[in-house]
Amino acid sequence: AENIIVDDTGINTLATAQHTKDILAKRNLHSAIVVTQFFHILRSVYAFQKVGIAETYHAHANYYEIRDLYATARDIVAFYVYLLFR
Repeated sequence: AENIIVDDTGINTLATAQHTKDILAKRNLHSAIVVTQFFHILRSVYAFQKVGIAETYHAHANYYEIRDLYATARDIVAFYVYLLFR
């Protein structure tokens, strides 16, 4: 459990990625595992790689909720916003 680092200060995915990069550098670590909802994996991994965390792995729960329909559509748009503007 002491090896799990939770970022509760990130205001968005890119901020969390940058904060994680800083944490990794302080601890001389070079990879991260992103645990999030399935629809958020693509954008999360992209953000982590964009800030320089090349070794980014991911995991998500194997259950789905009705609100995931909205969240998936929202995250598709957000992913393209990241590609184009960040």
